[in-house]
Amino acid sequence: MAISQDTWKHNVRAVGFLKVTERAAIESARWLGRGDNHSADQAAVDAMRAELGAMPITGTVVIGEGQKDEAPELYVAVRGTGDHLYVGMGGSTEGVITAAALECLGAEIQAKMWPRHEADLAKMAEFDMHDASTVYGTRDLAPDPLYVIATGVTDGNLLKGVRYFADGARTHSIVMDLVGNTVRFVDTVHLLSPAIIREIHL
Repeated sequence: MAISQDTWKHNVRAVGFLKVTERAAIESARWLGRGDNHSADQAAVDAMRAELGAMPITGTVVIGEGQKDEAPELYVAVRGTGDHLYVGMGGSTEGVITAAALECLGAEIQAKMWPRHEADLAKMAEFDMHDASTVYGTRDLAPDPLYVIATGVTDGNLLKGVRYFADGARTHSIVMDLVGNTVRFVDTVHLLSPAIIREIHL
C-alpha cells in the first residue's frame, strides 16, 4: 500500500496531538477524588506543554482553559437534521471546541455572545467584538479545524476514563479528522515504566 508524503505527515501530526490529550488525561486523572481541581488542571497543562514542546511544530494557543473564567458565555443553538436540536448556554471555550467537532462531522452550530456584565463587554471589545447580538456560525467559531481530539479522564457517554494498572495506564480517545473524513476511537495501553510489565488489565 502506498501512502503519499502529505497523507503520512497528516497522520503523524494526528498521532502527535493524540499523545498530548492522552498524557494530559493520565496526569490529571491522578487527582480524581482529592478535591483539588487546580492541581488536576495544572497537571494536565504541564503534560500538554511537555508533549506539545516535543512536537516539530510552532504555533500559538488561541483559546484554552486559562481564559474560561474570564470570558463571556455563549448562547448556543446547534442545528442538525430532522429533530436534532440543542439550545443552551455555556462557556466560550466549550463553544469553540464544539464548533470544531461539528465542522468535522459536517454539522452546524450557531452562537452569540451572552455578556453578563460590563467586564464581559470589555473582554469582548479586546477581541474586536462590539455587538452582542451578532450570530456566529460554525466557521466563525472554528475557521479551519484539522482535528478534534479528546481523551476521557472519567467515564462518560462517549469515552471511558483513564484506567491505571501496575506501571501503566489505559486511555480511550476520539480523533476527528476533517481532512481524512474519519472519526476514530482509539484505545491505548501506556507502559509508563521501563520495568518488565507482568500484568496488564484489558
